[in-house]
Amino acid sequence: MLGPPGKGVHLRSDLQCELSLADMRDYEGSLVDQCGFLLRPFCKVFWEIASILTRGEKGGRCSYTVFRALRRKGVQGNLLLSYARLIPPEHLTFENVDTRTWQIDKSWVHLYYARLMITGAFFSGALDSSSTATQKVLILGLGGGVINNFFSDGTDKGKLHVTSVDNDPIMVKIAKKWYDLNESSRHRVVIDDAVQFVSKAAATERKYDVILVDVCYNRVRKLMCPIDELLNDTVINNMNKIVKNHGAVIVNVVTSDGTISPFDHVSSYI
Repeated sequence: MLGPPGKGVHLRSDLQCELSLADMRDYEGSLVDQCGFLLRPFCKVFWEIASILTRGEKGGRCSYTVFRALRRKGVQGNLLLSYARLIPPEHLTFENVDTRTWQIDKSWVHLYYARLMITGAFFSGALDSSSTATQKVLILGLGGGVINNFFSDGTDKGKLHVTSVDNDPIMVKIAKKWYDLNESSRHRVVIDDAVQFVSKAAATERKYDVILVDVCYNRVRKLMCPIDELLNDTVINNMNKIVKNHGAVIVNVVTSDGTISPFDHVSSYI
């Protein structure tokens, strides 16, 4: 029923629901373990992108969902950096089953931490979905651009202007090629160091309604997010300077040993 890995997930037009979950997991594993169709020239060494297919029953009929996953490959294993749902063609044919050509569903966010960062921007009152005024969002850290896509393309709630900052031009290329990240008058991407960008913004008295900090290490360590440089007192004070009085700084904090002191350190300044 499923073709060999190499050009995304291939589906027959007469797809049935008879494939067992064990078989599906085996297939997904083989797909994730190989680079195949994806990111030349960096895929084979550092990155892998895979289309992951899940199956189920809905209304007595077979249903499927396909995701695009971006992982960083390293000696400590694979770290999931981005995960987005794809929009399949209404009618599958042999001409359109290559998932590389399927569009990203920008209105849907899979990773829970990303959902919390997005909803936190509104629940905190930093962003107002009913406002017609321009609201400015600063995102430090790009990944696959899923959060950026939601703010700039996936929602029409409010008049949002999004600035995304990442110091890795390869990540920007990946986000544009595989996650349909588009720059526009409402969304710009800046290739710069997050610490330097915040410092320059503070010096020029730029202001943002909300700042989302999603800058992480690409390896397993006690504190994986945010990076140590962003916990510097000067940097935290600069973030405080560039966020509006009614605004919020929302930080993705990831630890591998249950450490919470970095969170306490950041929150004491906000």
